Amino acid sequence: MQTKRLFVALDMPELFIPSLQEVQKQLLASGSIEGRAVPADQVHLTLQFLGSIALERVPMIIDTLKNVHGKSFAVQLDGLFALPSEQNPHVIAIDLVAPELVPLVEAICSALRAVITLDKREFLPHVTLVRIKRVIDQKKMVDILRASRVTNVTAQVNEFVLRESVLSHEGAVHTDIMKYQLSLQQ
Repeated sequence: MQTKRLFVALDMPELFIPSLQEVQKQLLASGSIEGRAVPADQVHLTLQFLGSIALERVPMIIDTLKNVHGKSFAVQLDGLFALPSEQNPHVIAIDLVAPELVPLVEAICSALRAVITLDKREFLPHVTLVRIKRVIDQKKMVDILRASRVTNVTAQVNEFVLRESVLSHEGAVHTDIMKYQLSLQQ
């Protein structure tokens, strides 16, 4: 059976990219970690990971997501943190502040539950910036994470996307399957 590895995401607004690239550069230059920055064209917030979906089910998912309605909203970058923890970090991520994010995720998950089984993990809004290969200086890494904030950048989100992820030795390659517009706020 042929499958596609799918997820639903928000792309980061172009306005965020220079700030995110600066944070990536500082983290990797700090000497506290060895890792790989997520390329700018792949920086996103995963709203829901769908996993491997049979090809014949993909059109149904595309149509189901057309029924998700939400309004565009503002998002703001915030602090850095390590996942799954500071003691055992695999990635460095940045928080997003957007109260409207949770209702959008709930609407997406509610619609998708009618057609597929979803992972039951709790939603943790974050954007992965760096994939860690090795921690060189744990204390320095933690100090950088706790001191870092990118709070003066706010942008509007106007769409979400259904995306395929193909894994390779160089990292994941993402391809948009369908974009879904959020209505403009009134």
